[in-house]
Order: sequence, then structure tokens, then C-alpha cells
Amino acid sequence: MNLKKIEILGFKSFANKTVIDFSKGMTAIVGPNGCGKTNILDALRWVLGEQKVSMLRGSKMEEVIFNGTREMKPLGMSEVTLTVNNDRGVLPTEYTEVQITRRLFRSGESEYLINKVPCRLKDINNLFFDTGMGAHSYSVIQQDMIEAVISDKAEERRFLFEEAAGITKYKQRKKAALRKLEATENDFLRLNDIYSEVQTQVRSLKRQQSKAERHQKISSEIKNWELFLSSTRIKEIEQERREIKAEHDMMSDKIAASETTINKLSSELEVERKEQIDLEQMITKVGNEMYEATEEAHTYETDITILREKKINAQELIERNQRDIEAHKIRLQMLSDQKIENEQNLLKHLEENERLTEELTKARTEQTEADQMLLSARTGKEDHNKKMIELEGKLSSGKTEDTNLTKQQNDLNEEVTKHSADLEKDSTSKEQLLVERNNKRDRKDEIHRQKESTEMNLLKKPHYLKS
Repeated sequence: MNLKKIEILGFKSFANKTVIDFSKGMTAIVGPNGCGKTNILDALRWVLGEQKVSMLRGSKMEEVIFNGTREMKPLGMSEVTLTVNNDRGVLPTEYTEVQITRRLFRSGESEYLINKVPCRLKDINNLFFDTGMGAHSYSVIQQDMIEAVISDKAEERRFLFEEAAGITKYKQRKKAALRKLEATENDFLRLNDIYSEVQTQVRSLKRQQSKAERHQKISSEIKNWELFLSSTRIKEIEQERREIKAEHDMMSDKIAASETTINKLSSELEVERKEQIDLEQMITKVGNEMYEATEEAHTYETDITILREKKINAQELIERNQRDIEAHKIRLQMLSDQKIENEQNLLKHLEENERLTEELTKARTEQTEADQMLLSARTGKEDHNKKMIELEGKLSSGKTEDTNLTKQQNDLNEEVTKHSADLEKDSTSKEQLLVERNNKRDRKDEIHRQKESTEMNLLKKPHYLKS
């Protein structure tokens, strides 16, 4: 049996996958300090199952994973695979070539594989028992192990001698057997405790069983008594049912007789209800007639009140119209006086106009005598024209007053027509209103004659002006 090769990936300084082949004979690894020579030995120990971090020259197991450099990022896994030739059958397996693989992740999980098949660390240790290979065997000798061989401590030498003698496997089996015996003794003690506890439960169950049997016996007796009482009760109920049935039949006959009586009374009640409905309808009809009569009387009273008010208003309106007529008479007399006065003033101005005309003619004949006299004559003529304009304005004022009189006459005509229509509606004062209407018509004719006379007088004024 000999080493064939070792494959290292992500272990300590080996960032990339590195394969080291071990040829026949001696293989030496030479290099300067710090190049990673000892890391190969640590990888060999680690893949064979080394668990002590101090033997791998570290403080925690995660340090065996490549931690990165400036140019390369850290890796998340470390893996080492060792290939061993088993052509002589030293290892207890039928394979002539055995691959031992160990992986460690940064999460703390580990994997062990033999020929790429997952296994336990114990399986790897059992594979290399009594072969001289292993994490603590003499096949890997360091400086401290040489010191242990030549030291005075018998315990350190005994380990190497037992490994060389091939009894390590049996000692491990002995330790495992002792651990199993100890575990068995613990299990036996636990069984004794469980047995005691079960015995206590069994005694309790026996007591519960006796109570249950007694309860079952008493329950059976209670059931028998309940059946007896139930049968007795059923007989009593049957007797009561027959009695109740007889009472029911008797009550049914009474109910039938009562229903007959109720039907008869119902028919009588229905007749009385119809009569009551007829009476209510008659009462309603009479009430409606009374309401209509009351409403009609109220309407008549309202009409009478309205006619009385109209009569009073008509009388007041007649009196007001009479006052307005008197006022118009006075106003008309004043206008007549003013008209006469205006005519007199107009005659005076006409005479003044004729005189001024004669003076103007005389001034024209004497125009060559003096320009000053001509200027004075022109000024007098302008004053005369102003007076003529004033006379024409007064004449227009007289026409405006005549128009106002005409408008007042039209208003009086409309009021007379309105009062005539109102008076025709009131039959009680119809004759009196007719008389008053005739009087107003006479007054209207008189005003019309006065208007015509005024118009004739006004027509004469332009004749005077033209002359």
C-alpha cells in the first residue's frame, strides 16, 4: 500500500486545484520558507480525519479555507482528496484503489467520502486502523513525534508501539464495547425506574378495574330498575292516554256545537255589519251635504261681503271723481284766463312789431345818413326777434297745457268706463250709478266742447303771426 496522489482545492494557500503525484520511491518537496510545503502535510493529516485545529497550526477550523488575496476572492469551500493504492489488500476493502475525500464549508458543515460515496469519520478511522496510516499514526512523523519517541514518558512511547504492534484497533473496539456496556447499564437503570413506575400504574389500574366492574354491576342493576319503572310508567301513560282520548272526544263534540253556534252568530254579525256600513254611508252622505251647504252659505256670505266692499269702494271712487272734476273745472278756468292774457300780450307784441317795422323802413331810407343809426336799427331788430321767439315759446307752453287737459280727459273716460262696469255688477245700486254715468257723460261732452273751443282759438294764433 502506498500513496498515489493528493488533490488539493481551496485548502489554506492552495486557491486553485493542485494535484501532487507520488511516484515509487521517495518524493521530496523542496522550496523556500513560506511557499506552502507544510500545508501539504497539513492537508494529508486533515483528509485522514484530524480534528485538532492546533495540529493544523490554526485557531479554528475555518482557517483551512482559502481566505483570499488582493487579486483573488475568498473561497467558500475547502476540499482534499487522497488516492491510495490497495493492490496488496492492506485496507479492509475489495477496491485496489481507494479515494478518501474531505470537504469543509464556511457554514461549518463537513462531508466525508470514500470512493465518492458519503460516509462517516468513523468509517475512515476504521479503514486505516492497524495500517500505520492515520491522523495520529507513525506514518506521519513530525519533530515533536521524534521527541515523544526518545522522551522518558512511557505513555507517549506506548501509543507508537501499540500502533506498530497492530493492537490499536482492538483497544478502540474495547473502548467502544465499554461505552456500550456503560450505556446498557444506564439503560438498565432506566428500565428499572420505568418498571417501578409501570408497577405503580398497574396497581392504580387494578383499583380502577375493580371500581369499573362495580360500576358496571351497579349500572346493570340501575338499568333493570329503569326498565321496570319505564314499563310501569308506560302502562300509566297508556291509561292516561285513554282517559285523555275520551275527554278529547267529548271536547270535540263540544267544539263542534260551539262552531255551529259561532257560525250562526257570525252570520248574524255579518248582517249587522252590513246594516252598520249602510248607516255609516248615510251618515257620511248627510255630513257631506251639510258640509256642502255650509260651504255654499260661507260662499254667499263672502260674496255679500265682497259686494258691500265694492259698493263702498264705488261710492268712494265716485266722490273722488267728483272732486277731480271740480278741480279740473277750476284748472280749466285758470287756463282760459291765462289764454286770454296770452292773447292780449300777443296783440301788444304784434303792434310793437308793426311799429318797429315802420321804423326799420324809415331807417333804410335814411341809411346813407349815418352808419350808427343803421347799427342801432339792426340791434333793435335783433331784440324784436328775441321777443318773437319768447312769444312762440309761450304759445308752445299753451299747447302743452292743452295736451295735458286731453290726457286728463282720457283718464276720466277710462275711470268712468271702469266704474260703469263695476256698477253694472251691483244690481242694488244700478239705477243710481246710471244717473251718475249720464252726468259724467254730460261733463265729458262739455269738456270736449271746451277742448274744441280751445283748439279753434289756438288755430287763430298762427294767422296773427303770419300777418
